[in-house]
Amino acid sequence: MSRIAYISGRLGAGKSTLAAPLAAELGYSLVMKDLIKETLHDALSGPSSDGAADRAWSQRLGAASWELLFALAACAGDMVIEANFNPRSELELDRLRGLGDRVVEVHCACPAEVAVTRYNARHPRHEAHWLTTATLATMDKYDRPVGIGSLITVDTTGPVDVASVAAEVRRLHASRTA
Repeated sequence: MSRIAYISGRLGAGKSTLAAPLAAELGYSLVMKDLIKETLHDALSGPSSDGAADRAWSQRLGAASWELLFALAACAGDMVIEANFNPRSELELDRLRGLGDRVVEVHCACPAEVAVTRYNARHPRHEAHWLTTATLATMDKYDRPVGIGSLITVDTTGPVDVASVAAEVRRLHASRTA
């Protein structure tokens, strides 16, 4: 069974910033939902006239991106997956449970106000995404860890010791094989 580390947290919490160096440190593949969505958008449509995605199109691409992310996670070996996992989404929870018992959640924790500021400072945003401005209300559905698998909570308000996080992921994965 593959070893999976999934990165959760609010929009702007530092998930993408942590995901690539963590995957490299672990020697795992990396799959990022937004990269899937943006790639699908670029392959399947031309640029919009105003640079903004139609919300319905963006949501269809998002749904397809989730399907592809979970299909890859189920069969592509040891992997770090990064996305905005919603701890209230039964579909996402069921899909994460379906990845087996060697799953570790790395939850990026930072105050909602910090996450909003970070998210809103990102420019340019790829046109596949309809949400251009986050609010504190936007952050509500990501207010806690997802709760599937072992949990590592990482304070992302400052620099993260990626080597220490990777060591803990390895320890937790090893404990699941005993």
